[in-house]
Amino acid sequence: MAFIDPVTLEGKHVRIEPLARGHEEGVKSAASDGELWRLWYTSVPAPAKTGEWIDAALDMRAKLGLFTAEDGDKALVDDLLDWMQRHDADFTNTFVALTRGLRIGDDGDAAAWQRRWTERRARQPQPAAEGEGLMRRHNPAVIPRNHLVEAALQAATDHGDVSVMGRLLDVLAAPYDHDRDLAAFTAPAPDATPYRTFCGT
Repeated sequence: MAFIDPVTLEGKHVRIEPLARGHEEGVKSAASDGELWRLWYTSVPAPAKTGEWIDAALDMRAKLGLFTAEDGDKALVDDLLDWMQRHDADFTNTFVALTRGLRIGDDGDAAAWQRRWTERRARQPQPAAEGEGLMRRHNPAVIPRNHLVEAALQAATDHGDVSVMGRLLDVLAAPYDHDRDLAAFTAPAPDATPYRTFCGT
């Protein structure tokens, strides 16, 4: 069972669809408007790296520290995503836990999945340290969570305090740094209320 079926949203002026390899030229064109890859606070690829960036985004093996391909890899990924959905697990933090060698859950299903994953990694020729390095490069330790961005915007607009935004930007400047203690920036929103946002905000 997949985590979620691909969904395409289409309105009068915009269409939002899942990333695919066929989007390479469109991504290049969009990024070229302002040379977005030169901005330190974005993860936009340079034109020459766009194809590689899309491949990495679509390949879950890298997030699991896998260099090789096996027939059972899709089932391994789907079972993890299914577990995450059933337990309402945070996507980013689940992969951070795997990257750091921590348990993703206390239930038997989580333990059984991690045993399968460990056995799968052991079957590839690359040493465990290389697999960890691959995961650290593909699993961000921190992301710009909506409630933190909202808090930073409110502090700036309501109180003239830009220090909250400054701290958030400092953290986000190195999203793949797994060696920092970022508990205040990694926790999901305290409630599960759906968040509504708009392009350009």
